[in-house]
This record gives sequence, C-alpha cells and structure tokens, in this order.
Amino acid sequence: MGDQSLQLILHRLDHISEEFRGLREGVEKAIRISGDDPEMALTRARKVLEYVMRDLFERRYKESPGTKPLENMLHRIIKDGHLPKRLGAYANHIRELGNVGTHVHGEVLTTDDVRRSLEELMGILEWYFDEVRPEAFTTIPKYPETRLISYRRGAKWGFCDSIKNIVIEPEYESVNPFTENLACVREGGKWGFIDREGREIIPVKYDSAGSFTEGLALVRRNDEQFFIDRVGRELVPIERGALVTPFTEGLASIKLNGQWGFIDKAGRQVVSPKYDSASEFHEGLALVEAGGKYGFIDKTGQEIIPLQYDYVQSLVGASCYMLPIQYFSEGLACVELDSEDEDGFVTHRYGFIDKTGHEVIPFRYGCALPFGEGLALVQLKGVKCFIDKTGQEILSIDYDDASSFSEGLAYVEVNDSYGFIDKTGQEIVSVKYDEANCFCEGLAFVGLNRKYGCIDRTGREVIPLKYDWAGGYFREGLALVRVDVNFGYIGVDGTEYFED
Repeated sequence: MGDQSLQLILHRLDHISEEFRGLREGVEKAIRISGDDPEMALTRARKVLEYVMRDLFERRYKESPGTKPLENMLHRIIKDGHLPKRLGAYANHIRELGNVGTHVHGEVLTTDDVRRSLEELMGILEWYFDEVRPEAFTTIPKYPETRLISYRRGAKWGFCDSIKNIVIEPEYESVNPFTENLACVREGGKWGFIDREGREIIPVKYDSAGSFTEGLALVRRNDEQFFIDRVGRELVPIERGALVTPFTEGLASIKLNGQWGFIDKAGRQVVSPKYDSASEFHEGLALVEAGGKYGFIDKTGQEIIPLQYDYVQSLVGASCYMLPIQYFSEGLACVELDSEDEDGFVTHRYGFIDKTGHEVIPFRYGCALPFGEGLALVQLKGVKCFIDKTGQEILSIDYDDASSFSEGLAYVEVNDSYGFIDKTGQEIVSVKYDEANCFCEGLAFVGLNRKYGCIDRTGREVIPLKYDWAGGYFREGLALVRVDVNFGYIGVDGTEYFED
C-alpha cells in the first residue's frame, strides 16, 4: 500500500530508539503485504496495537498485564480514562479486524480494511508517542541538511533546500513553514497541506488553516472550524463564534461568550471559560486574568498562584523571541503589585515570585524585566541596575533603558539610540542605531534610517542594513524580512531564499 498518509508515521518512526524497532517493522510489514495478504496485514496491525496497550497498561497500573487478553486490557484502560474514547473506538476496531484475519476463515477482507485499520493505528501511535513515550525518539539534528525552506519566486511560493536547490516548485500563493513534516499551502484562495515531496496530503479546501502542533491543526471551512489530524480527519469541532488557539502541552485555550477556558484534544472543557484572558500552557502553568488581576493555573484549572497581581512581564520583547510566550524565566516570574493611597495615587511595584507563588525578591522596584542569563534589569529610586536571583545589585548602568541579557549581551538605549553592553557593563557595540533587538543564534537585528540588517557579537554588520522590515529574531537559522512589499526568508549567513 503506497498511501501517502501512512508514510507520515513511518517517517516519524525513522527516528525511533532501538527499543521500538520491532514496532516500526511491524507497521512496515503490514503496509508492505496489505495488497497481497490483507488478513496477515490486519493481524500485524493487531499485534502492534497489543504491544502498545500492554506497555500502556503496565505504565498506568504499575503491574504486568500477564496473560490478559487484549480485549480485557482495552476494556479496563478505556473505562479508567487512560485512552481517549475516540482512540478506544479505533483500538477495538483494529482488534476486531485482526481477529477476523487470525481466526475467521472464509471472511473476505480487502485492502480498504487494511487501510482503515492502519490509519486508525497511526492515530493511536501518534497519541502514544506524544503523551506516553515521548522519550522513544532519538535526538534529531536541530538544522538537518534535508530541511525545506519556504522559497519565494516573484509572487509564488515553494520550497528549497539550504543551498537553494528547488525541491517543491514555487506555485502557491502562500505557504507556511513545515511543521511535523507537513506544510500549509494556499492555492486559489483555499488552504491545504503537502508533504516534503510536494504531494497533497490534505486537500486544498479550507478557508483558513494553521500549522500542525502536537498532531493537530486548526482549520476553518465556511462558518465551521475544527482541528484535523495529519491525515485530514476532522476530530475536534469548535463551537461557532468561538476563538481558539493551537494546542500546547495537550490543551488549547478557547474563548466562548467573551470568556476564556481550555479544552483537551477530545474537545472536552477541562477549564470552564471564566477568565478575561488566558495564555498558552508552558511547563504545566498558564497565565490567566480576571477583573484586571493575574495569576497562574495548572492543567486541572486549579489556581496555583492566586489572581492577585496587576501585571506579569513576558519574555517577548525582553529577550529572544519564544513560543509559546513564557512568563517564568529561569524559575522566576516578574510581577507587578500596585497599591493606592487615600488620595487615589497608585504606586507600581515589581518583584519576583517562583512557581509556587512564593515571593523570592521583594516588591520594591519601580520597574523590572524578567531574568536573562542570571540577571534582571530593575529600577530603584530612578536608578537602573542588574540584580542576581538573590536581589543583590551586580551591575549599575548609566543608560535610559536596557533589555535582558541574551547570549552575553544586552541592548541599551540613550536618547532613542541603541547599542550593546556585556555583563561587565563594557559597551561592545556603540550607541548609534535607531532600533535594536536581542541577540539570538549569534546575531541581532538592528535598524538605521528605516533599514534593517544584522550585527554579530563584535558589532560587525554581517548582514547589510538593506531591508525595509525584519521579523526581529532568527528561529532555527531563518528570519523573515521584507523588501518593498515583498516578504522572504534569509539565513544566518545572509542567504536570501527569494527572488524578484
């Protein structure tokens, strides 16, 4: 069976650890023999399922399943909520078809039966490796030589490799970068998904679509929106009029009737909508706000840190751009707590708390930024300085403003001009630019006379200041820039992945 969708799980399993090689071989063999021997292919799929369920049983119940039949294991696992009901239905179907292939003679089984069984098995495997055994995968190089880069030729987009060899011809109106081995593309005003060979895996039929995260992508068709999986199954319908974000750490924030809550991958409301705003989860916590007060909840909705703060600083704008947006940096969050005197005068005070809500550094500063590389910028009685995690002053600065440290340097500002200092306070890059961003992947974007380029950590302009706009930071070796009205990507070596 050469079905394109089934190749996606095999591609992911290319990076599986040796412990699971037998599992991958079982899937491969089921695909390979499906046309000639569908009964045996279905039996193979059932054996892979049994392997996964036995491992899940042992991990959830801390006991060996022994000789328990697959049917009994599934019944208990599903009943106790250790497998999503949708996947439980898939598992029972795979088991039943596998039993037909093994025990029932004279029953006609087809390649379509195998296709459905393997697609359902793929959904279970994706969940298993995402939620139960993420450690099963070996480390993949951060910037693999085979990665594909969004490439623009004139008004059309495609993909090339790192040395600009065209892999997928520029024929699309727009593309998003590849995530989870699929790229979102637009053609004729509609969106769909292609694989790394340029094959259409999910038809171009949606009015809007986002990239895949955690195995799901948010799409919209007419007035309906829902999450789809990597073979295009529409799994999680979203109520009309709702706003929803991509999944992070298994949950997505959703806005219903003006209030924010969270849903899981089955579409269930895990945290009922009751907040005025909510962030994505990061390391088990999400920032929420109600009535102008901020705090943090865990994945059950319990308020771990009470909603009592007037503001919480994020890392965006203070350090290298991070997704999802992070509020705890090096274990501490920079929070604001206001007080009002009898005359109505409000005093703003900043301090730092840990993930339990414990006050680590007192609320005594007029302003503050999150920690970066062990130091945080604060202002006390009009004087700016950097403190360490004990609150001790480490470095006093004589500038109007500064950023958090990133890659050993922080930008500083005097009279709307920017330069960079190191952790001793030495000015490494003179204050001469109109704009500056933090260092990320060895480079920092700077602007002068409305033109943008990059400097290295010595201050050398390694990418000329010639762009009309720049995205601010490099991520995985790429940054988005604009020339006139046209966007394109550049690499850290200055390579331009576009042509006009």
